[in-house]
Amino acid sequence: MAPAPATSRSPTSSAASWVRWPTRLLETTIDDMSPQLYEPVIDRLFEVGALDVFLTPVVMKRSRPGVVLTALGPPGLADALARVLFEETTTIGVRWSEWRRARLDREMVTLTTAYGPLPFKISRLDGRIVTVTPEFADVTRIARDKSLPVREVLDQARADARRQLGF
Repeated sequence: MAPAPATSRSPTSSAASWVRWPTRLLETTIDDMSPQLYEPVIDRLFEVGALDVFLTPVVMKRSRPGVVLTALGPPGLADALARVLFEETTTIGVRWSEWRRARLDREMVTLTTAYGPLPFKISRLDGRIVTVTPEFADVTRIARDKSLPVREVLDQARADARRQLGF
């Protein structure tokens, strides 16, 4: 899944087989919001176009526990992502900076496993497969349907994919 840059700048390829994209990192530090609100905030950031969102626990002034909420996105979406942070959190300030991001070439393929066909994301570096990852939502669905531990289904699916791909 290749992100579409929201500016006229285009990705640049390096001598290796990854792509570099300009990225904006937006973050805010929160110490007064119900933890239940983070899930809808994260969902909304992804809906607007964030490439990644994560939470980092921190200790803030007066030794209060807090959270740094970080969102990465294309430069052209920085204002939209900041708006979500202002609308959906208790923050009164958002910081941002420009970052560069390197991303391996990747493709989605469907492979046969002991549990049936599963979609996998395959990443390559210089043409060599370096990661083979089944879609986790499908793994958890299979585990639930078959009353198996998720870890067992995940391990078996990875082993089946590696065997098929000679990885």
